Amino acid sequence: MEYSLTLTANEVNYLLGVLNQRPYAEVEALIP
Repeated sequence: MEYSLTLTANEVNYLLGVLNQRPYAEVEALIP
């Protein structure tokens, strides 16, 4: 089973929704 790194529009929208629910400080802390 191959795994594609390409994000679908639905996945992008989901990730954006998750990030919008988090405090920006927390998001920045997760990114090196």
